[in-house]
Formats: sequence, C-alpha cells, structure tokens
Amino acid sequence: MADKKTIPVLLYGQIRGIIAFNRFHKSYLNSKKYNYEFYLGGWNSHIENQLILPFKNKILVNEKELRDEFEELTKERLKNNSKGLADLTAARISYHYKNLKQVTKNRLNEAEFCIVCRADYFLHLPDVEKHLDELFKSDINLLELPFISLKDGLAVDMYFQAPNDGFFLCNMRALDLMFEMYDNVFHKKELEDIKIDPIIGPHQTIANYITKKNITVITNKINVMINTPVSRR
Repeated sequence: MADKKTIPVLLYGQIRGIIAFNRFHKSYLNSKKYNYEFYLGGWNSHIENQLILPFKNKILVNEKELRDEFEELTKERLKNNSKGLADLTAARISYHYKNLKQVTKNRLNEAEFCIVCRADYFLHLPDVEKHLDELFKSDINLLELPFISLKDGLAVDMYFQAPNDGFFLCNMRALDLMFEMYDNVFHKKELEDIKIDPIIGPHQTIANYITKKNITVITNKINVMINTPVSRR
C-alpha cells in the first residue's frame, strides 16, 4: 500500500544460521502496516551470496582482519583485564554502527523512526508494530531531542549498564549520535575514565555513551529470540 510508513531496519553483527535469518526477516516484507527497508553492516562476508533479503545497501566484512585494530584501540581503556574481550565487543558493535552510517548515507531522509538490531536477534513483529504505532501516535518528536527505545532501559547493578542493548528503536537524532559512537569513544576517548568490567563491558560502554550524549531513554518490552546455532547451544 502506498500510504504505509517506511521503517528502516538496520541489521548489524554476525549472521548465525542463514536459513533462519532469511526465513524470519522475510516476515517483515508481508506486513500490512509498515514498509520495512533493510540495511546491513556486519560480518561473515563468505555468506553474502546466500542472503535473499532485498537489502537497500550492505557492508559485510571479514572481522578477524580487524581484531588487531580493535585491540590497539581498547587496551588502554581496560583495567585489570589482560584479555580485553569485553571492550573488544563494544568496539565491534560501534564499528558496525559506523558501517551502518555508510550504507544508509543520504537514504533515511523520509524516516521518523528506525530499528537497529543484531543480525542474530529475531524480534517479535507484533510487539514491534505495537510499539511503532505508539511512537507515531505520540508527541515524542515534538521535543526535538534524541531518544532511544530499549527493551528494559538502563540499570544499576554494581555497574551502570544497558543490560538488553542488542536492539533498539530510535529517532534520527539519536541514530546520528549512535553512528558516531566508534569515533567518539575509541578515537576521541570520551569515556576513558570509565572502568570497564571484564563481563559487562559492552553494556557499560553503551549505557554511559547514551547518557553522555543526553539521549532520552524509553522502554519497549519487545520480545526477542536469539538465533544461536546448534553447535553453540
């Protein structure tokens, strides 16, 4: 239908299980309420020819080649953690955000809200569309402030963190700020005073970045299923 609003869906990270990935996301294309446009900034470049979604644009990298760069960027931010795996994850996530900026450049001018989601997360579409309905009926954009909608918001449990940050909905003001996370955190070192915990480093980084950039946080309670391959269950 010509009057359906367009929602960009920005997928990032590792694709795990190509059959399930294609089958699940295809359900978005049958929506009677919204027109979903897909973009991808991720890795597993060897499976590119197996993707059947009609991506508007995509970048798939061989992330193993970038590990040395991530280690160099993050090693000084880590305290009492010789392996650096937690902060490397935050670097990878924000690196994919940066790639999403490249694949969506000059393409999202008409959108009010968008979805940013890990490629191995399958969101419950009725929950997504209920939340989108609420956003479009609301006056949140009249505030002219960036906002981000997380599954459960931010939390303080020993550390300040975003415990469920694998996906979010946001307006374009917040999206621009999230696109800049890689450069702001790992090159401009905006969060260098934050002590990174070995376990929840990415959740700390994202929560502190959202707060530092004065992004308003709301919650959506959208159900999600993680696509974990059999070999990793």
